[in-house]
Amino acid sequence: MSADRTLGEVNALLADAAEEMRSAWGELHGSNFDAWMKDRLTQINALSAQRRAARPVDASSKTIEELGARLGWNENEIAHARDITEAQADGFGEECVMVAHSGRELRTPAYPAPVDYMRIAQHGFELAYWSLDEVKADAEDVLGAIMGALRNGVESPHQEDLTMVIDLSRGHDRQKGLL
Repeated sequence: MSADRTLGEVNALLADAAEEMRSAWGELHGSNFDAWMKDRLTQINALSAQRRAARPVDASSKTIEELGARLGWNENEIAHARDITEAQADGFGEECVMVAHSGRELRTPAYPAPVDYMRIAQHGFELAYWSLDEVKADAEDVLGAIMGALRNGVESPHQEDLTMVIDLSRGHDRQKGLL
């Protein structure tokens, strides 16, 4: 494997390896198949690592800075997004995602996994992260920070007060359950 391949070359090799696996799938059997598959997976993993390494840090950082400026990220959120993007290739696995009116997401591990972290993300970039230990140590401040990060200065959408539209002259007992 050559470490000086361009990103386009690495992507082409990945596509070729995947196509070779698809075409050979029905033709290979037994231990020969296992050895062939291990070799292909090793090749794909190495090429994927090269693709991650080939991503220019400066271009990525510039993109994060531009996106952050457009979306109103503060300096800490931009720095966090840049640092996590560089350090984290594997992701978090399956998550429960709640989208706020600001477009930001509150992400936690998906049930039945225990909630051992909470993080705020937007457009695939993590902007903030809190461990369960941080929440336990200072729940009021951390939960306030989470709510503030979700809001991001965007006002909540207008909500109708349904109590004002209930006709009190009809079936007061039926309407008690609505209030």
